[in-house]
Amino acid sequence: MSEIAEIFGRVFGPKPKVNVWQWAEKNLVLSERVSPNYPGPYRTEHCPYVREPQEAFTDPTISTIVLCWSSRSSKTETLLNPVRYTVAADPQATIVVMPSKDFAKDFAITRWRPVVDDCEALAREKPDNPNMYKLTEMHFKRCTVWMLGSNSPANLKSRGATVLYGDEIDAWPERSKKETGALEQALERTKDRWNKKHLLSSTPTIENGQIWREFQLGDCRYYEVPCPKCGKFQTLKLKNLEFDKARRKDGSWDMLKIREVTWYKCEVNGCRIQDADKGEMLLKGKWVATRESQEYGRRSYHLNSLYPVWIAFHQVAAMFLQSKTTKEQLQRFVNSWLAEPFYEYGDNKEEEDRLKKLQTEDLPEGVPDGHAAILTADVQMHGVYWSAFAWGPGRECIQLDHGYAPALEEVEQMGLKWGCKYAFIDSKYRQQLVVGWCSTHPGWIPAAGAAGLMTSLRWAMIPIDAGIMKGREIRAIRFRPDEFKEEIHKRMKGDGLPIQFLKKLSADYKKQLLGERRVERRGTRGRTMIEWVKVGANHYWDNLVLQFAAFEAVRPILFEIQAPRDEKPPPMAKPEDDRPPAAPERDDVWGGER
Repeated sequence: MSEIAEIFGRVFGPKPKVNVWQWAEKNLVLSERVSPNYPGPYRTEHCPYVREPQEAFTDPTISTIVLCWSSRSSKTETLLNPVRYTVAADPQATIVVMPSKDFAKDFAITRWRPVVDDCEALAREKPDNPNMYKLTEMHFKRCTVWMLGSNSPANLKSRGATVLYGDEIDAWPERSKKETGALEQALERTKDRWNKKHLLSSTPTIENGQIWREFQLGDCRYYEVPCPKCGKFQTLKLKNLEFDKARRKDGSWDMLKIREVTWYKCEVNGCRIQDADKGEMLLKGKWVATRESQEYGRRSYHLNSLYPVWIAFHQVAAMFLQSKTTKEQLQRFVNSWLAEPFYEYGDNKEEEDRLKKLQTEDLPEGVPDGHAAILTADVQMHGVYWSAFAWGPGRECIQLDHGYAPALEEVEQMGLKWGCKYAFIDSKYRQQLVVGWCSTHPGWIPAAGAAGLMTSLRWAMIPIDAGIMKGREIRAIRFRPDEFKEEIHKRMKGDGLPIQFLKKLSADYKKQLLGERRVERRGTRGRTMIEWVKVGANHYWDNLVLQFAAFEAVRPILFEIQAPRDEKPPPMAKPEDDRPPAAPERDDVWGGER
C-alpha cells in the first residue's frame, strides 16, 4: 500500500515549485566522467549563465530554446537538465536526437545512465522490469525517453513526444531530393502537443548552418557582465583581448609569453580585467535580448569561450594565434571558440581597393547646387545606422555623412542638418515602431526589400497597427534589392555612373559596406548565377542599397522629370506640433515613374 500511495502522490500531487536548475542543484550528482571540471553535486555558481535557459523550460510561454554556444561551455548539461527534470518531476514523452545512432548509444552510456544511477530522484523512476530499460529506449515508470540518431529517418518518423532535445544539430543531415532534413522531421514529432518544448543546441559551422538559422529566428540574447572596476555592463569579445606585449621585434609571437601578458580590456573605460575577476562578473551578469524574436515563444542564446571560468584568457589568445596558419584551423577557432559562423568569403582586398579609389577630399561641405539630399536609416535593437547622400539629376551620387545614433530623434536632426528632402527607413525589422514614426513625421517613408517583386520598385500602402493612427494606411516602397546591388557593384568597379565617398570613413563603415560579397555560381545547366553572400555586419551596406532604391522612387518629384499621377509625398520636415498629420486616403497613392 505504501508503494501505491507513493506512486499516487507523485502522479496526482502538486508539481514542484522549483525551476530546473534549482531542482538539479538539489538532486544531481555528476561523476568525473560526466563533469571533469566540477565533479560532485551539480552547482551553477561557476557558470550562472546556464540558469536563465533552464528557467525558460518551465515558462509556459516559451516553447523553443536555442543554444549557440562554444564547445566545452556546459552547453550539453544545460539542456540535459530539463530532460532529467521531465523524467523525475513532470513526466512527458521525450526524444533525444544525436548526430548519429552510434553517437546516441555512446551518449546513453557515458552521459545519461551514470547520472540516472547516481540521482535518487531519477533512479526511483527506473522500471522494475530491466527489459523495459534499454540502451536507447527507456520506459521509465511514468514516461518514455528515446535516444535516436539523426541519420535514421525511419526512427524519427515513428515516434511522438512532447519534449525534443536535439544536440549538435549542425551535424544532422539536411534536406535531400527525397525528403526533408532531420531537424524538420524531428520537429514534426511534437506538432500535436499543446505543451511541446524544443531544446536545440550546437556549435555553429557556417552562416547557412542549422543552428545559426535557428539562433537568428530568436531574440539573440548575449550575456552581459559588469566590469569589476567601473561596473559598466558589456559582452566579452575577442577584439578586446590584449596580448600585444608577446609580439617580438620582428613581428613574430612569443607563445611562451602569452600566459603572462594576456588580459581583457574593458570596452567602455579600458579597465584591466584578469581571469580572477571572471567569477564575480559572471555572478552579476545578465542575458540581454538584442532583437525581437521572429517566432512566438522562442529564445536564443549565444556564448563564446571567453566566459567559462575554466578557460583562461591566455588560452583563447594562444588558440587564436595558432589558428591563423590555415583556413581549416581558423574555422575551428571561429566555430568552436567564438561560437560564430565561418564565412567562406573573407577579406576582399580588391573591393577594399575599389572603395579607396572612390574616397575623395574634393567633396563639397554642403549639398552641391542642383542636387537633392536623401536620408536612409536601418533601425536595430539599441540604435539606428543612418546615411545621407546627395543626388544629381543625372543620378550622380555623393556621400554627405553617416553615423550611428541611439534613437530616431537624433537621426531626424541629422536629416534636417543636411536639408534632406526625404528619409526612408528599412521597415523589415521593428515594423510597428518604423511605421508609427513615419505616420507622424512628414517625409519619412517605410521601405522593405522583396526579392520576388515583378518590378524593381513599386509604391504600396501598408496599415498602421498601433497609436492614434491605428486603422489607417501609410505610403511605403517595395524594391528588389539585388537589382540595386548590381548597380552599386558596377559603379564601384567604375563601369557605371559616378559614386563618391568621404575621405574619412570610419573603420566600422568600411567594414559594413563590404559586409556582402558578390559570388558567381554555376547552375545545374551551366547558367551563371549571381548571389550576394553576407560575410559580416552590413547595416551601412543596406543603407546604401536603400539609397539607390529611394532615389529612384522620388527622382521624378525631386527633378520634375515626370508629373506624378497623384499628390506627391510631403517633404521631410519637423511637425509643427504633436498633432499627427491627416492620413492619406486609399486612392491617394503616388505611382511615380515606375
